[in-house]
Amino acid sequence: MMRMQSSVGALTGLEAALAALLDGVEPVAPTLLPLDQTLGKIGAAMPPLAHAQPIRDTAKTDGWACRALDLAGASAYSPLPLTAIPVWVEAGGAMPEGCDCVLDADLIDCSGPMPQALEEAAPGQGVRRAGEDMEAGRPLIIAGHRLSAADLLTVRSAGIGEIAVRAPQVRLIDVAAPTSETFTGHLIA
Repeated sequence: MMRMQSSVGALTGLEAALAALLDGVEPVAPTLLPLDQTLGKIGAAMPPLAHAQPIRDTAKTDGWACRALDLAGASAYSPLPLTAIPVWVEAGGAMPEGCDCVLDADLIDCSGPMPQALEEAAPGQGVRRAGEDMEAGRPLIIAGHRLSAADLLTVRSAGIGEIAVRAPQVRLIDVAAPTSETFTGHLIA
């Protein structure tokens, strides 16, 4: 027959242990650093964006900026002469006024006296719309998030050169065992 021994002490609940451990702990003060020093750090609160990103319509690819309505019915078998000369745009460049699509370089034939479209396009084709990446009023970085390279590219594209970060500080307390070995040594081994 097996006898149960009475317990010497009761276990502390998880909530009570966490409360005792975190009592008096405060967040590390944020530090303003240039972007090239923030990779892997923890982002602090960031003010919301004043303007949507991108601010205006931009081209996704290099090509000819056109108005989609002017290209209706165009095909390689039936090229459509364009009344207005299309404008060449580079990827990331602002879209010209009145243009709502970008055609690849080989889809506009400029060899004759009048440029001809060799394909139709839908409005918005090859275009990043204003506000497509980030809407106004939203912070670029969420507080408490570890900053990745993609986060830093997003911040840099908004024209921001430095951000507030928190650099956590960790302290280890070495607990000695009765055999004069350290408890931390056993954890590492």
